[in-house]
Amino acid sequence: MRIVDLGSRKQAMKSVGRDKWDVETWKALGKERGVKTLLIGELKISDIRPDIRVLASLGAGHVSAQVDSTLDVQIIETATGASIWSSSAGGTRSVGHVSMFSGRHFAFDADDPDRAYGDMVDALVEQTTRDFRVTWATR
Repeated sequence: MRIVDLGSRKQAMKSVGRDKWDVETWKALGKERGVKTLLIGELKISDIRPDIRVLASLGAGHVSAQVDSTLDVQIIETATGASIWSSSAGGTRSVGHVSMFSGRHFAFDADDPDRAYGDMVDALVEQTTRDFRVTWATR
């Protein structure tokens, strides 16, 4: 498999003198870089959202920090600008926790942000590229 890294979206547009990410840009990239297809994607990650749960009767509580993410990918044919394959995936991941027990004991657990976000992106890539991996089923 041969892959040409076009850089960021901004760098790719600049390399062909375009300021919009559209069909004409994809065609220009195909001609300029000699590629027939482009694999493009967009990763969206929400702001951190707290999830608070309080059990007043037990004097306990739990706070977690969660983020939502989506990954949309497609393969574009540069000659026509047509999408020839697409996939998307999404999910929610917890990136940290604080728990309180008996009103005075605390437990703190915060995932390493690089690892938490990296694992999240890896899972999204795994889901979106399922079509390209060999699978089998017994019937």
